[in-house]
Amino acid sequence: MSIGWHQQTLAQSNALWQNHGSAVAGWLVSGLAIVVLATLVWRLRREIVNLHQSTSALEAQVQRSDRALVASGEVLAARTDSLDLFVRLASHDLRSPLANIITLIGLLKHQSAGRQIDGMENSLTLMEKSAWMMTHKVDAVVSLVRAQTAPLHWQPLDFDQILQGLREKFARRLEPHRGTLSWSALPPAEGDPEMLTLALEQLLNNSLIYRRNVPPVIELCGWREGGEVVIILRDNGQGFDPKYNEDIFTMFTRRSADSEGSGVGLSICQAVISRHGGSISALGRPGEGAEFTLRWPCVAPVALPV
Repeated sequence: MSIGWHQQTLAQSNALWQNHGSAVAGWLVSGLAIVVLATLVWRLRREIVNLHQSTSALEAQVQRSDRALVASGEVLAARTDSLDLFVRLASHDLRSPLANIITLIGLLKHQSAGRQIDGMENSLTLMEKSAWMMTHKVDAVVSLVRAQTAPLHWQPLDFDQILQGLREKFARRLEPHRGTLSWSALPPAEGDPEMLTLALEQLLNNSLIYRRNVPPVIELCGWREGGEVVIILRDNGQGFDPKYNEDIFTMFTRRSADSEGSGVGLSICQAVISRHGGSISALGRPGEGAEFTLRWPCVAPVALPV
C-alpha cells in the first residue's frame, strides 16, 4: 500500500513537471534576467553619479583655470605696460641728458682748442667717449626690451633680401678691411622678418667688433632638420675660450673690457630666437673665429613662449 502510493505520487509529479516544467524554467530565466537587469541599472546609476561628480569637479577646475588665466593676462598686460613705459623712459628721458652732455663736451673742446691746458683735451675726449658708450648701451637695452616684448608677425622669410640689406648696411665697416659677407642657399622658413633681421644684425656686428688683423670673412649656411630651420654663422675673428660658450649670451658680458661692444647684442639675439620657440648656441675657437647656430620652427608653433 505504501509503495504503491509513492509510485503514484512520483508518477503524478513527473506528469506535472512535464506539463508545467517549461513554465517554471521560464519563470526562473525571467527572474534571473530581472536580477541581472536590476544590477546593470544600479551600476549605470552609480556611473552616472560618478560622472556627474567628475563633471562638476572638472567644471570647477575649468572655472579656476579661467580665473587664473584672466589673472595671468592682467599680470602680463601690466608687465607689458611697465616695459613700454621703460622703453619710452629710456628712449627719451635717459638719452636726452646724454645728448646734452655730448653737446657741452663738444663746445668745451671747441673753446679750449689751441689753449695749453694740461690734460684738458684728453679728459674731454674720455668724457665724450664715455657718454657715447652710455648712449649705445641705452639704445641696446631698449632694443633688448623690444625684442622680448614686441608682437611677432610670422610670415615667409626672404633670406636673400634680409642678408643683402645687411650687407649694404655693413658695407662701410667691411670694405675698409676688405671684408666679405657671403651665404649659400638658405632653406625656406617662416618668422618675423624684422626681429630676425635684428638678430642677424647683432651677430654680424659681433663678428666685426671682434675681428682680427686680417680681412674679416663671415659666412652663413643653413638647412632644415626635423621641422626646424638651422642657420649657422661663422667668422674668422678673435674667437673665444669654449668655456664661455653659454656665458657669452649673458647681458653686459664682453670678451674684453676695452671692446666697443655694448655687451647686449648677443642677449638680443637670444631673446629673438627664444621668442620664435628656438635656441641659439655658440662655439668659440680662440684665434680662429666663432660659430653661432640658430634653430627655430619652420612654421609658427601652436603656442609661442611669452
